[in-house]
Amino acid sequence: MAQDVKLGFFLLNGFQDLLTCYNHGMHSELVPHVTKNDSLLGLVERSTAYKQGLIHRSIHGLIKNEQGLYLLQQRSSTKSAWPDKIDLSLGETVKPDESYEDALRRGLSEELGVEAKSVEVLRDRYYQEYFWDEYKVFCIVCLFLVTTDQEITLTDGEVSNIWWRTKDEIGNLISSDPTTCTPWLVADWQYLLEQNKL
Repeated sequence: MAQDVKLGFFLLNGFQDLLTCYNHGMHSELVPHVTKNDSLLGLVERSTAYKQGLIHRSIHGLIKNEQGLYLLQQRSSTKSAWPDKIDLSLGETVKPDESYEDALRRGLSEELGVEAKSVEVLRDRYYQEYFWDEYKVFCIVCLFLVTTDQEITLTDGEVSNIWWRTKDEIGNLISSDPTTCTPWLVADWQYLLEQNKL
């Protein structure tokens, strides 16, 4: 029997099988499948979303410290897509039971071992698409600015290195060799510069 199930801010009808998987420990592989307007269509396996170009929700986070420096990370060499690339401070796929900010705070804790002192939405729910070999990453993204004065601790192996850099240093890095960076770092940084949000 179909019943309404609340996931985040949306109600789903008739996705009991997927929700059963979610509730029995398989939630790390399920993601919300959405339209370009961020309307919820259902749940899909994350690997299916990446390989078939199904739109899902993601967050990008830019961390700034009390000295005005921004955190960049280097993706692990074991990542299946964009390995070793220089990236924004944080990126996460939003899980079915999360809001965008929930996903941000989870990622801060899981990947970097910190809590946010303050959170600001720099860009709210915009569409991006990127390609890497067999992957077609189509997503609705919320871009956050996080302020923290806590020490960063690499906790889960997905990040191989971090650096604190000035706005000018990051701009020079991207302009001198954008191929060393993830494409969303390049795109998001350009947006932030154009909108005077840094």
